[in-house]
Amino acid sequence: MANIINAYLTVIINYYIIIMAFEKGIKSMSVHYYPVDVEHHGKKPGPEKRKKMSQSQIKLIAIISFAVIALISGMFYITDKILNPELIKILVEPTLDYDGIIPCGEERLRAHKGEKVGLIDKRGKTVAPLIYDFIIDFSDGLAIAYKDGKVGLIEKNGNVVIDFIYNDISCFYDGLAKVCIDGKYGYINQNGEIVIPLIYDYVFDFSNGFARFWKDDTHGVIDTAGNIVFPFEYDSHIEDIGDGFFVKWRDDGKCGLINKSGEIVLPEEYEMIRRFQEGLAVVQKDGKFGYIDMTGDIIIPIEYKSARDFNDGMAIVELFDGRNITGYSRAWSTWAYINKSGEIAFTVKYNFFYEFSDDGLAMVSNYDNSGAYGVYRKYGFIDKSGEIVIPMIYEGATPFEYGLAAVYGGNKSGVIDTTGDFVVELIYDSVRSIIGEGKIIIAEKNTKYGLLNNKGEVILAFEYDNIISGGNRGQDNLLSVRKDGKWGIIEIKK
Repeated sequence: MANIINAYLTVIINYYIIIMAFEKGIKSMSVHYYPVDVEHHGKKPGPEKRKKMSQSQIKLIAIISFAVIALISGMFYITDKILNPELIKILVEPTLDYDGIIPCGEERLRAHKGEKVGLIDKRGKTVAPLIYDFIIDFSDGLAIAYKDGKVGLIEKNGNVVIDFIYNDISCFYDGLAKVCIDGKYGYINQNGEIVIPLIYDYVFDFSNGFARFWKDDTHGVIDTAGNIVFPFEYDSHIEDIGDGFFVKWRDDGKCGLINKSGEIVLPEEYEMIRRFQEGLAVVQKDGKFGYIDMTGDIIIPIEYKSARDFNDGMAIVELFDGRNITGYSRAWSTWAYINKSGEIAFTVKYNFFYEFSDDGLAMVSNYDNSGAYGVYRKYGFIDKSGEIVIPMIYEGATPFEYGLAAVYGGNKSGVIDTTGDFVVELIYDSVRSIIGEGKIIIAEKNTKYGLLNNKGEVILAFEYDNIISGGNRGQDNLLSVRKDGKWGIIEIKK
């Protein structure tokens, strides 16, 4: 706002001088007009038809002219700074005096100065004083806060929900939060009441009504009422892999799968069972890998040297083909992409390869020793038939997200779409991140940061020393910006 006021003051001074000259000139001018009932047909009117403007009319024209010119000039200033106001809005100019501010959810930002942390709202107003040692991002409306060696919970207006009496605490899951005092764990409800006694050596967050615990070197599972679902066993421990499933491990390294009812889905004869992804989980047995469904049925045979999780209907597997040479490059083994039926879609012919994104493309790269200073990697993208659809010409790249991928070459960065066309030309020093569901790009040019839209148009001028988003924490609706040692706040419009 201060910059806008300064711009308008400059406009006022400059146009005041112009208007004074304009008024002085116009006073000496005679203005001709012809009454509507006089037909002049191009003839010069007589002296009685020659009139002069009054002083009030001259001043009125001057004022209107000034107002229009000043308004247009101010709009040009704002438009130069925010070139796409329907996407973003500057809520606070860089005037906030903190060491740093970072979006942390619930339209709040974590502000710190020295060794203390507090909360401000998106207008820069303090909602929690800088008295805390640290504040973790909000989850379900609450944030974990540390103060004087103790931990509690606060809500977005800074009010303390759970007092600072615990050594450890979590946010609420299934209505319960784990807490710890003097090395013993239990659970409290949202009223702060202890509902499961603090008698455990360690407990985990609840998920789907169940939580794991450790007690006296034993492991088990309890429900939200504190009832033991799986009994104590001294030679095993439990791993929660989500979707209501638990991996039960024995001390000899073997594991099995049980559901939330305690029913055995897979016997304890596997070396590994991963989380389910797209309805299938990777399992390892006798040194080989395959895939099971949620009933425990083997859907893709256990016959691979290694296997990765499914993503966008495809998974990467390593084949047994007699080549057991190990090394950093995956080219020393035969790898393939398979579909959910276990059919090989194609074998890999690249040194490095990655999972398919939701956009149906996978990043790949090969070594390139054509450079003058050693071996490099060149990046491109393949489709689900294994064909190169975006040439391997880049020195670096990121996987596609929201139809966009950052690429690097010649010490410059840009952004391409799924056809390989540039939406942001390769002219920026760096592309920090793509946020706002692919609508906004944080980029750097000449050591300054700015914002682009997904057409490559500048929507915030490159004049900031830093721009910080919530990134993968999901706080993308707010950005903090730093300029000349001060901080400001920008909102991404929804």
